[in-house]
This record gives sequence, structure tokens and C-alpha cells, in this order.
Amino acid sequence: GTGLDGCVDIAELMVYNDGGKIRDKIKTSYEKVEIEEGGNIALKKPVVDYSSTLDIKDWGSYHTGITDGDINMTWTSALYTHNTPDETERITIDLLGTFDLTSITLIPRQSTTPDGGNTFPENYEIQVSLDGVNFETVKTVTGDNVPFTQDNRVITLDGVPARFIRLYATRLTYHGSNGTGYGIAIAEMEVYGTRRAIAE
Repeated sequence: GTGLDGCVDIAELMVYNDGGKIRDKIKTSYEKVEIEEGGNIALKKPVVDYSSTLDIKDWGSYHTGITDGDINMTWTSALYTHNTPDETERITIDLLGTFDLTSITLIPRQSTTPDGGNTFPENYEIQVSLDGVNFETVKTVTGDNVPFTQDNRVITLDGVPARFIRLYATRLTYHGSNGTGYGIAIAEMEVYGTRRAIAE
């Protein structure tokens, strides 16, 4: 209705997709930080989509751990979900602006478990999107965790434009000797590039 002095009062605004169905809620709040030139543009940016997650902060796992700048907090896929490695997991970050991407650094979970507790994926894709709906694969990596290693992976890109960036794992790694199945754990996904100028 119309309030005082011509103001409009709105009780609630509801946004739908998928024919009126509301998807599962993902908390997208983020902490705004100043990114220095040449710095990690994914730092503290919101995670807007994931296939599964083990959100137990006391275990050092939460979906926002992939962009929080703390390698001791990871994004880990849900336990007891995958019985074979040939299944998929994904996570998507909104960079809150369009950037020409030059490189990505993936930091594995910093595990002291000798039997593969880092759970870095063996095969994965880097996908990008300008609208968050239509994604394009810009890099495919295979055989990347044989044998297990916790070295950072640096993936170079040729200035590909993107607002959304997705890590899409296509072959998972065994969680370890605790019988929890296959999955993925990433301590940090750092993204580098330059912001695109807004056309006047």
C-alpha cells in the first residue's frame, strides 16, 4: 500500500525459479575486503552453489572455507555419499564482478593423514560463467592426485572473462581409511585476474 509522503510499503519480496520452486537455501553472506592489485579476487567472496558439503566447523570444514583465506578451514564434500570415485562434486563462487582471469591456485586440505586424507580430486574441470546459468569448461585436468600430494596446483588461464567460477570434480579421491567413501576437500581456491572496465 501507499504510506506517508507517497512512500510505498512492501511487506515481502519473494523471488522464484524452477517453475515457482525455491531451491535449498545457501547462505551467501560475505565479508567485504579490499583486494590489492594482483591479489586473490576470490577472497571472502560468496559461495552460491555446491553439490554437497560437510559443514562442521569444529572439524575444520565449511563450504565458505574455500574462499576464507584460512587453509585450516576447508570445503569438504559430504561423507558416506560416494561409493566409487567416478562421481561428481562441484562448488561455485560469485566474484561479484566480471574479471579477465589469468590463473587459479587450488590449495589441498592440509592433512597429516598418510593415506590420502587430503582428498584432492584426481580429475576435475574449471568452469566459468557470466550469468551463473551457462557455464563453459575452460580447463580440464586429469590424473592430478596420483600419488597423493599436497602441493598447490596453479592453473593458468588466458584472460577468460568470468563472474562465476566453478570447480567441477569428475573423479573423486578416497577420504581415507575411515570408510566414509570418496569425496573432495579443498582448503582454498584463489583466483587471479583484472576487473573488466564498465562500458560507458
